[in-house]
Amino acid sequence: MSALWMLSLLACGGDGAERAPRKKLEPIPGTTHRIAQPEPVDNLDLDLKIMANEVDCDVVRSELEPMCMPHIDRSTGEVRLSFQLRVDGEVYPMPLEADHIQVFHAGSEVLSEWEGQSYTLVPHEERNAKQMFILIIDGSSSMGAQVRPGVSRMDAVRRALLRDDVRDAFFSGATGKSVVVFEFTQKTRPLGGQITILENKRDYANYISEHLEVSAGYTHLYEAVQYATGPLLESEEIQGWLQRYSAVPTVVVLTDGFNNLERRDECRTNARRLTRLLEHLKRVRQGRVGSVSRPTVYTVGFGQPIRPNFKLPELETTEVDAKKLCGRYQGYQIDGNLEDMGIDNPSLSWIAEMGGGNSFVRNNSRGLGEAFQAAAAKRYEWFEVRYRVGFSNVRRSFITKLRLDAFATAESSVEIHPSAWLDAPPGTPIGEGWTMPTPYRHTLAVVLPSMGLLILLSYLGAAWFNTRRVIFGRMRPPSPPRDDTD
Repeated sequence: MSALWMLSLLACGGDGAERAPRKKLEPIPGTTHRIAQPEPVDNLDLDLKIMANEVDCDVVRSELEPMCMPHIDRSTGEVRLSFQLRVDGEVYPMPLEADHIQVFHAGSEVLSEWEGQSYTLVPHEERNAKQMFILIIDGSSSMGAQVRPGVSRMDAVRRALLRDDVRDAFFSGATGKSVVVFEFTQKTRPLGGQITILENKRDYANYISEHLEVSAGYTHLYEAVQYATGPLLESEEIQGWLQRYSAVPTVVVLTDGFNNLERRDECRTNARRLTRLLEHLKRVRQGRVGSVSRPTVYTVGFGQPIRPNFKLPELETTEVDAKKLCGRYQGYQIDGNLEDMGIDNPSLSWIAEMGGGNSFVRNNSRGLGEAFQAAAAKRYEWFEVRYRVGFSNVRRSFITKLRLDAFATAESSVEIHPSAWLDAPPGTPIGEGWTMPTPYRHTLAVVLPSMGLLILLSYLGAAWFNTRRVIFGRMRPPSPPRDDTD
């Protein structure tokens, strides 16, 4: 009975439980590995499509198809996967960098700072996305402060906006790019008194030079962000332009201080106000991607950060804790105190994170220009993730998971199985320590002649041995038959 019981356990997988159905695996061309169908996580902002086979890679240019296909090099422990971000099956180009993507190998995050590990992100096929840049510039009286003799903060901002490389970034491409500029103090209002959509470099330069000036009043930063990502996008002028070009709005907010509504405001007063703004941004960002209700928000601080070592906490909720926002400055008054000490970089980080963009702190025109260019970053249609974890970690089956949690949320994983019996040839170096698959014909070109030479040598060895025996008389002729009649 016990023997039958043991046999039944083995038949069921060894633990008496029903074995899970085996996933369908496909061979990865040019390798000895097999790959399962990727499994994206549903109900997130975007779909992360891992491209696992030749059919998936048909969407890329033919000369780039080898870079699109999965590649695993067991000699170096390298794994390469490509992916696209999509919405309703359509490609959604993004301006991603390596720190926007988290990579997990066999359940552990791949971190470049760990010994033996590294990863990078390689963008492919730039897309000249149609965009409207909505610049929201702090016009409060503090922007009139001198950064050096004869040059105010607003002068520095103006110079940054008029830099050639910034104008090139805003107006790259023939059509479908525009800039709208607002200033804010107690209210958010368009420069010049009415909304003006600027569609070329010349009009933009003249407009900035003529209208960008310092006003007066408190800094209603949060209200400006809420207006730019809500009512403004629903206005007839803005909505009409966005729909005409199927463009996406990118909001860039610049300030030199803190959100401040009245003189008695303290840093901790802003915790509840920031919570309300983040709730608004979350609702807006959950709208249809690419529609006027789905802006991306970048924040730029001009000056020195009030908390240089601040690290944004995990955004499990939109509720902002006063201690995490302010640190030791919770009870400090903003007007005439905190705003003179630095910029509220924690608020700017929170806003950019919830708005799907990045936050920058700069203290000169050149730095501001770099921040504006980053907001107008190039977008790409698909990306490669290349990572290395050591050869021993890719000699058995593993799952790779990719997670986007910067501009939006997206996640997908894929299961990869190496062959237990055969190994692919080592990859061909392509620079910076990464490799490309080596075609099997290269291996055969070495292996087949080598095998032929070994066979030939074994034959020649036996022939030479017999020849020596004949030459030195060690091979005797057969004896004549014996006559037994005598």
